Amino acid sequence: MMKPVSVGFLGGGPVTQAIHLPVLARMQRLWRISRIMDVNPEVARLVAERCGAIATTEAAAVIEDPTIDVIAICSPNSFHAEQAIAACRAGTRYFGKGCTVAFEDRQNRSGFNRGL
Repeated sequence: MMKPVSVGFLGGGPVTQAIHLPVLARMQRLWRISRIMDVNPEVARLVAERCGAIATTEAAAVIEDPTIDVIAICSPNSFHAEQAIAACRAGTRYFGKGCTVAFEDRQNRSGFNRGL
């Protein structure tokens, strides 16, 4: 039997709590919630306690954790691109609702407007 896929969450808000975590909890043979990151330390702590995970307020703690197999990007849209790029650079798979950023923001992040 395969070990469960270790998931780290970036964002512990209402959608994570009401949708993602309950769904994954029904499939514990397949998924294990390992870390919950939220900028609000109380939210991070409470949500992590409910699912037996480690709480953090730092995205890097999730992104750079070698025990995390998949990162769920559930943060506000303005952070998606930065966090997805960081996850890719760390060699970690991620999923989210897409990098919903303005074209100008994507150009700036990629270095397009800076001649990089």
